[in-house]
Amino acid sequence: MQLMYGEKTSRISDDGYWKQQGSGLREQMKDGWTVYYNGALTVAMLSDYVMNIFFARKNEEERSVEALTGTYGGGIFHKLLATEVRSLLTVDSYHIQKIGGSGIQQLSYGSRFVKYNGIYNEQITLRYISMYDDRRNCLQSHPLYPGKPVDSFRMTFADFGSYNGDQNIKMLTVKDTYQDFYVQGSWGPSGPVKSGQAVSNVNGYSMHVRGSAGIVMHDPTRGGELIPLFV
Repeated sequence: MQLMYGEKTSRISDDGYWKQQGSGLREQMKDGWTVYYNGALTVAMLSDYVMNIFFARKNEEERSVEALTGTYGGGIFHKLLATEVRSLLTVDSYHIQKIGGSGIQQLSYGSRFVKYNGIYNEQITLRYISMYDDRRNCLQSHPLYPGKPVDSFRMTFADFGSYNGDQNIKMLTVKDTYQDFYVQGSWGPSGPVKSGQAVSNVNGYSMHVRGSAGIVMHDPTRGGELIPLFV
């Protein structure tokens, strides 16, 4: 959550020490290819968006990108591709399949589009990110889908290419700050405590990880977002 939603801040804590927080991916992408759109997203809009970035920058064999989105963003992606290819689809084994069972023959129907291959060899693969469906991260609800966060409809293109032959986005950790440990109750990772020390009478143990880290985006123009407007 911090690496995605964090905002750059510096403040003095209650004990008098300075506390600093680095920019998350969202804040670093503000100078990227962010586009807000009204109405239904179409294949033409999606293709124009990625080709405005790829054209004259990437050869045809390099025009591949992944989009992070939530459950309802995946639904938008499927519907726009289904609308585009409905004249080409046939009711065949890709959509109607036999499923196991005894007695009466049982069938299942349905499939979902998760990848788009464009005529200019632009390729967009959808990746689901559960964080976009979490209402603790996004408090704004979709006006037509009460209780569903607007982030679930958002599409984030984290990396349109490499930076000097290296990955454009990296996670940086502060040296010697990471720890992973457990707090033992009446049980530990190796089994129950037969005789000896325990820090609580809980019938089990808890695992913990902590440390200091940040995320860096070398070139914000290699990332972008498609964000629907809900006004």
